[in-house]
Amino acid sequence: LMVEDKILLESIQEKWSELNKDMEQLAFHKYAEHVWQLISKANQYIDEQKPWSLKSTDTVRMQTILYVLSEAIRQIALLTQPLLPVASERILDQLKVTNEERTLKCLGDALKPGIMLPEPQAVFPRWLG
Repeated sequence: LMVEDKILLESIQEKWSELNKDMEQLAFHKYAEHVWQLISKANQYIDEQKPWSLKSTDTVRMQTILYVLSEAIRQIALLTQPLLPVASERILDQLKVTNEERTLKCLGDALKPGIMLPEPQAVFPRWLG
Protein backbone atom coordinates (compact mmCIF):
# COMPACT_ATOMS: atom_id res chain seq x y z
CA LEU A 1 0.00 0.00 0.00
CA MET A 2 1.11 3.52 -0.71
CA VAL A 3 1.07 6.35 1.82
CA GLU A 4 -2.22 7.70 0.44
CA ASP A 5 -3.88 4.31 0.93
CA LYS A 6 -2.69 4.02 4.51
CA ILE A 7 -3.78 7.58 5.32
CA LEU A 8 -7.35 6.86 4.26
CA LEU A 9 -7.62 3.59 6.18
CA GLU A 10 -5.89 4.97 9.26
CA SER A 11 -8.13 8.06 9.28
CA ILE A 12 -11.14 5.76 9.58
CA GLN A 13 -9.54 3.69 12.33
CA GLU A 14 -8.62 6.85 14.23
CA LYS A 15 -12.30 7.84 14.36
CA TRP A 16 -13.48 4.55 15.95
CA SER A 17 -12.97 5.63 19.57
CA GLU A 18 -14.49 9.06 18.87
CA LEU A 19 -17.53 7.43 17.26
CA ASN A 20 -17.87 5.04 20.17
CA LYS A 21 -17.79 7.99 22.56
CA ASP A 22 -20.46 9.76 20.51
CA MET A 23 -22.74 6.73 20.80
CA GLU A 24 -22.10 6.31 24.52
CA GLN A 25 -23.12 9.95 25.00
CA LEU A 26 -26.13 9.50 22.67
CA ALA A 27 -24.69 12.33 20.57
CA PHE A 28 -26.18 11.06 17.32
CA HIS A 29 -25.66 14.37 15.54
CA LYS A 30 -21.92 14.22 16.31
CA TYR A 31 -21.79 10.57 15.28
CA ALA A 32 -23.42 11.41 11.93
CA GLU A 33 -21.07 14.37 11.44
CA HIS A 34 -17.99 12.23 12.14
CA VAL A 35 -19.19 9.51 9.75
CA TRP A 36 -19.81 12.16 7.10
CA GLN A 37 -16.20 13.33 7.53
CA LEU A 38 -15.06 9.80 6.75
CA ILE A 39 -17.25 9.68 3.66
CA SER A 40 -15.71 12.96 2.53
CA LYS A 41 -12.20 11.53 3.01
CA ALA A 42 -13.11 8.52 0.87
CA ASN A 43 -14.51 10.83 -1.82
CA GLN A 44 -11.35 12.92 -1.72
CA TYR A 45 -9.21 9.77 -2.00
CA ILE A 46 -10.96 8.55 -5.13
CA ASP A 47 -10.86 12.03 -6.69
CA GLU A 48 -7.11 12.26 -6.06
CA GLN A 49 -6.21 8.69 -7.03
CA LYS A 50 -8.33 8.59 -10.21
CA PRO A 51 -8.37 4.78 -10.63
CA TRP A 52 -10.26 5.10 -13.93
CA SER A 53 -7.20 6.79 -15.44
CA LEU A 54 -5.00 3.78 -14.62
CA LYS A 55 -7.01 1.12 -16.44
CA SER A 56 -4.66 1.04 -19.44
CA THR A 57 -1.42 2.10 -17.73
CA ASP A 58 -1.23 0.52 -14.25
CA THR A 59 -3.91 -2.07 -13.51
CA VAL A 60 -2.13 -3.26 -10.36
CA ARG A 61 -2.30 0.23 -8.83
CA MET A 62 -5.89 0.60 -10.03
CA GLN A 63 -6.84 -2.66 -8.31
CA THR A 64 -5.12 -1.56 -5.10
CA ILE A 65 -7.00 1.74 -5.10
CA LEU A 66 -10.30 -0.05 -5.67
CA TYR A 67 -9.52 -2.51 -2.88
CA VAL A 68 -8.62 0.29 -0.43
CA LEU A 69 -11.78 2.16 -1.36
CA SER A 70 -13.89 -1.00 -0.95
CA GLU A 71 -12.37 -1.59 2.47
CA ALA A 72 -13.06 2.02 3.47
CA ILE A 73 -16.65 1.65 2.27
CA ARG A 74 -17.01 -1.60 4.24
CA GLN A 75 -15.91 0.09 7.45
CA ILE A 76 -18.09 3.14 6.81
CA ALA A 77 -21.08 0.89 6.07
CA LEU A 78 -20.54 -0.91 9.38
CA LEU A 79 -20.47 2.47 11.11
CA THR A 80 -23.61 3.75 9.34
CA GLN A 81 -25.76 0.77 10.34
CA PRO A 82 -27.35 2.63 13.29
CA LEU A 83 -28.15 5.62 11.07
CA LEU A 84 -28.99 4.04 7.71
CA PRO A 85 -29.73 0.35 8.31
CA VAL A 86 -31.24 -0.46 4.90
CA ALA A 87 -28.59 1.40 2.89
CA SER A 88 -25.80 -0.08 4.99
CA GLU A 89 -27.22 -3.56 4.46
CA ARG A 90 -27.30 -3.04 0.69
CA ILE A 91 -23.69 -1.84 0.66
CA LEU A 92 -22.49 -4.74 2.80
CA ASP A 93 -24.43 -7.19 0.61
CA GLN A 94 -22.64 -5.86 -2.47
CA LEU A 95 -19.28 -6.26 -0.72
CA LYS A 96 -20.24 -9.85 0.17
CA VAL A 97 -19.89 -9.18 3.90
CA THR A 98 -21.65 -11.98 5.78
CA ASN A 99 -24.20 -11.28 8.51
CA GLU A 100 -21.70 -12.53 11.10
CA GLU A 101 -19.16 -9.94 9.87
CA ARG A 102 -21.51 -6.98 10.29
CA THR A 103 -20.76 -6.13 13.90
CA LEU A 104 -18.53 -3.32 15.08
CA LYS A 105 -16.19 -6.00 16.42
CA CYS A 106 -15.37 -6.69 12.76
CA LEU A 107 -14.19 -3.14 12.00
CA GLY A 108 -10.55 -4.24 12.27
CA ASP A 109 -11.05 -7.14 9.89
CA ALA A 110 -10.51 -6.55 6.21
CA LEU A 111 -12.05 -7.64 2.95
CA LYS A 112 -10.29 -10.57 1.38
CA PRO A 113 -8.47 -9.40 -1.75
CA GLY A 114 -9.57 -11.01 -5.00
CA ILE A 115 -13.22 -11.60 -4.10
CA MET A 116 -15.44 -11.28 -7.15
CA LEU A 117 -18.12 -8.75 -6.37
CA PRO A 118 -21.53 -8.62 -8.03
CA GLU A 119 -22.51 -5.92 -10.51
CA PRO A 120 -22.93 -2.72 -8.47
CA GLN A 121 -26.47 -1.64 -7.70
CA ALA A 122 -27.56 1.86 -6.71
CA VAL A 123 -27.97 2.15 -2.95
CA PHE A 124 -29.68 5.52 -3.22
CA PRO A 125 -31.49 5.49 -6.58
CA ARG A 126 -32.22 8.92 -7.99
CA TRP A 127 -35.77 10.09 -7.81
CA LEU A 128 -37.45 10.44 -11.15
CA GLY A 129 -39.37 13.61 -11.47
